[in-house]
Amino acid sequence: GEPYFSHCVETAKTLISLKLDLNTICAGLLHDTIEDVDSATERHLANKFGDTIAALVQGVTKISKYPLQQHGRDEQRQAENYLKLLLATAQDVRVILIKLADRLHNMETLQFQPEDKRRETAKETLEIYAPIAHRLGISRIKNRLEDISFKYLLPYEYKNIAKALNRKLAEREAYAEETASHISAVLQQASIDASVGGRPKNIYSIYQKINEKGIPFEEIYDLIGMRVLVNRDIDCYTAAGAIHTRWPHVSERFKDFIGLPKANGYQSLHTTILDHGRRVEIQIRTHSM
Repeated sequence: GEPYFSHCVETAKTLISLKLDLNTICAGLLHDTIEDVDSATERHLANKFGDTIAALVQGVTKISKYPLQQHGRDEQRQAENYLKLLLATAQDVRVILIKLADRLHNMETLQFQPEDKRRETAKETLEIYAPIAHRLGISRIKNRLEDISFKYLLPYEYKNIAKALNRKLAEREAYAEETASHISAVLQQASIDASVGGRPKNIYSIYQKINEKGIPFEEIYDLIGMRVLVNRDIDCYTAAGAIHTRWPHVSERFKDFIGLPKANGYQSLHTTILDHGRRVEIQIRTHSM
């Protein structure tokens, strides 16, 4: 019942939150014009807004026509294949970012669609778009896409976890604040300039953990992930050493994505410590990372 342009505005707002360039934000506002407006062509947009914006809108129009249905179990490989296909067609990663912002608002307004359409869109989003967001390192969009998809695909399980999380919200927030304070003190003693904060795990990732490990919600302790931000690369390793000296850590969970970055350029140290038997996941990176 809202003006259609509200969708274009919300798509652009997501692109702004990702701190993207002016051309990408403009293309976000215009992303459906070629597809939905008879008089709009790439040449028409180029004359009004320039070649770059027109090419981005044309790119989104092209990839929107792909039937992205999943077949088989290997979701990660399927997502990789689709990402390669989309990038080859789009020729500009900004086209994919606009499409993700578009899909995010589609998901946030999914309640206005018929039930069969809701389930179909949620399945496609969970199996294709969320893994692509993950592959591109955009965890905020990935988590949101996963949680909304989960809500429509398995509403009973979603509600149970959401209720349990709400019951424990105050306790989790207090624990995150306390842990951040302890980590900050340890790093300060080691003369490391760092900022420390906590973030809650998204609902779908908790569901996956319950399913994979076969354990009840009450036994999942790492519901908060901590982030440590430092100034220099070397400080990441010094901070990890100081943290490991203060708390025991799970050695097989230590990952060095600084020495060996992920394919998308992502860099961080990942470690999991044991705080009175409770697992706490920590990511350590510089501000530029």
